[in-house]
Amino acid sequence: IGLVFEANHGEIAAGELALAKASSNEATTYAQRMVNEHRAANMRLLTLSQQLDRAPADSPARRALAESAQQAMTALFTLSA
Repeated sequence: IGLVFEANHGEIAAGELALAKASSNEATTYAQRMVNEHRAANMRLLTLSQQLDRAPADSPARRALAESAQQAMTALFTLSA
């Protein structure tokens, strides 16, 4: 659960960055869809984790994914839309 939650979190962050930098309607629409869909997925995941009485656990894989996402965000931040 934690790994999927982290993956969605990375996609949300990338979508929000794209929204901030987008210069075309198509890019803005796609970025907003990305944010909306991954937020909704995380909400469903949290609901499921509550039903199963399991919190999204931390793990080395989750931390590695978070670090990788942060590195990608740093690289993307320097690009223009």
